Amino acid sequence: MGVWGFNPRYLSGISLLHLPLEEWLFFIIIAYASLFLHFSIVEYFPNAKVGKKWTVRITILLFVLSIFMVFIFHDKMYTVYISLTTAVALALAYFDKSQTIASFTFPFFLF
Repeated sequence: MGVWGFNPRYLSGISLLHLPLEEWLFFIIIAYASLFLHFSIVEYFPNAKVGKKWTVRITILLFVLSIFMVFIFHDKMYTVYISLTTAVALALAYFDKSQTIASFTFPFFLF
């Protein structure tokens, strides 16, 4: 589909399910590093949180921005997919009564 490509010059040549080993490692390592950084920040700064009112505002703003991106980049399949996925995740976070997203707002804007 031409959305994503890999330069064989920089690959090991090992593939699994038509994806290079390096891409699989990227999925694992980046996810781990992101979660590790998030929980490290939460652990070192336990009281550094954004208030509920600001969390709701930021969530709505990012939701609207994600939907806006869908319309602006409607001809870019990858961008539309990521923007829609982000919008769905933000909508779920908005209606989540546990306010889980509040613990992610501060680290997100910190870095």
